[in-house]
Amino acid sequence: MTKEIAVLEDDTSLVYLRNPIAVAKYKLSQIQQKVFIEIALMAKKSPETVYYKLYIRDFQKKTDSTTNDTTAIKLQIKEMAHIPIYIEKTKTGGVVDATIFASVERFEDSPREYVEIEISQKVKPYFIEFADGEYFKYEIKNTRKLKSVYSIRLYLFLKSWKRVGKIIVSYQELRNIADVSDSEYKLFGDFHKRVIKAAVDELKEKTDLSFDYTLERQRKKSQNSPVKNIHFKIHDNGLDTPELEQPQDITPLAIEPDSELVSLANKIEPVSELDLANLVDLYSRDRVVDVLILANEEHSRGNKIRSLIPYLHNALKNKSAVGRGKKQQQAKAKQSQDKQQLRTHKEIEAQLSNGLGEFKSKYLLQLGTEAPQPVKDAFWAKLQEEVTASPGLKKLYFDKKGNPMPDQIRIALGMELNTRSDQQLSIDYMQALGKPIQQTNGHWAYVTVEK
Repeated sequence: MTKEIAVLEDDTSLVYLRNPIAVAKYKLSQIQQKVFIEIALMAKKSPETVYYKLYIRDFQKKTDSTTNDTTAIKLQIKEMAHIPIYIEKTKTGGVVDATIFASVERFEDSPREYVEIEISQKVKPYFIEFADGEYFKYEIKNTRKLKSVYSIRLYLFLKSWKRVGKIIVSYQELRNIADVSDSEYKLFGDFHKRVIKAAVDELKEKTDLSFDYTLERQRKKSQNSPVKNIHFKIHDNGLDTPELEQPQDITPLAIEPDSELVSLANKIEPVSELDLANLVDLYSRDRVVDVLILANEEHSRGNKIRSLIPYLHNALKNKSAVGRGKKQQQAKAKQSQDKQQLRTHKEIEAQLSNGLGEFKSKYLLQLGTEAPQPVKDAFWAKLQEEVTASPGLKKLYFDKKGNPMPDQIRIALGMELNTRSDQQLSIDYMQALGKPIQQTNGHWAYVTVEK
């Protein structure tokens, strides 16, 4: 039986990769990284094929190889049958642990020397199976041109985040993504120069993608503090691409991951921010919030969610929990409004407690003072009768020598004449302070006066 073998002939083709490949852990040289991508392209174009034929001279030409030593290239490809790759399975959890290639066979007697490559069956799906937007694509010429393996790794990572346009990565995570070992570039300054800055220049010059970045330090105001995170902004590298800003330290940069989505998801299980970004890209942020709220409600009731991302995909496809996020937002807004209303009520009550008594006394005194004389005479006669009948009242209106206290008597008369309630007097008092108020449903509130 004849083996089915695929050969890549055209030079301009789209590479498709699933997003987890962009952050997978594997150690490859620049040549091996480019072989990895060439085979990914072949697998996408011919997914049913088992063996993929890579002509060495063609590979050298296409990738502008810096070496003419075909033997060295073939040995590096052969090594890939023994090099492990670790891919996080973001949807179902766990990690794919396999070698990159299942087998590599060299053919050197042919007029055109080549290798036949079989991809590990655990790895191949990440080159050929695409669903739910969890993938990215690009013209292979972009990575063929790159000379630095760090630039290739950063290109793939940033390309996977291009639809979002920004991403924050910890310094250690970025070292892993760029495949920089612990023994390499131990000082951040060296890593910064050899990896990040070098990638800025090379991607800007040779690919369809450019980026700028800022550094976030552990102690925000100290330039000597260790770098904690790197904030990336990702751009199309076209005529309209703005000039790159000079990297600077920040405290902090205003491009954060979607903290609300991350927080909602992490209450159930840690998930990839990229998975959440893909869901937003496919269904809208409001819908993702809806189903995350639903998931949290289910989780709080003790209903086990085996894997969050598939659960969210299913709920979104079935149009579950539509509007739940908006309802919760409205409830939170109402709760916040009620709290603010109560704070305002207490604030006004405190002001009334401090000054209303004195204001009311002055108002009643004024009423008693301005009353017509016949009214005053009638009240004085009545007051004397009450004091005679109840001697205990005398101390309220007469001093120790038995002399009348005019202001106290006028205030008492004012109380007789007053027709305004305490609520109305409270409004008068605050109006006099230049702070108009009104009472609604038993709560005080300030009144906005249009000028």
